[in-house]
Amino acid sequence: MDNREIEIFELEIKRQCEIFFMSIEYLDQYLQPEKSVPSEVIWYHIQSFLTSSANISRLLWGDYSKNSDTREKIRKKLREKLGVSEDSKLKHRKMRNFFEHFDEHIEKVVRKPNAHYIDSNIGPKTAIFVGSNDTQFLRNFDPVAAMITFKDYEYNMNEIIVEIEKIYTENLVK
Repeated sequence: MDNREIEIFELEIKRQCEIFFMSIEYLDQYLQPEKSVPSEVIWYHIQSFLTSSANISRLLWGDYSKNSDTREKIRKKLREKLGVSEDSKLKHRKMRNFFEHFDEHIEKVVRKPNAHYIDSNIGPKTAIFVGSNDTQFLRNFDPVAAMITFKDYEYNMNEIIVEIEKIYTENLVK
């Protein structure tokens, strides 16, 4: 990978980091006790958080299914330059994929007779009494724990924030 190619990847990673930081900043503002905003505003910024972090992941690892040896070598050099380890939490895009393919999950829920679901909840899941074993949380955001949940899959936002802040502050801010 020549220096120009690295610079172009770094510029886009920096841009995605800045979008990512904006989503965090807005979430912090909107989650203040004195604020009252529609839940859609919170979910908008959560989706921005997930999309920008997944975009950074794609820039660092590429599309797993389409990676060639050449692409993998290029992305590996980029990760090494930015100090991103192979076992980085940033590598996984599962939560973003849940949101991106939400239609498939809706289809599964509506096909189950007597199934109940809770979606787009903001707060700890334990705050909601669930009276049925068939009740399932789809999307949940616990701002205190900084945890996004989709069904049973939990995504710790703080782990991603630490990874992206490290990449940004140690390598991209000049």
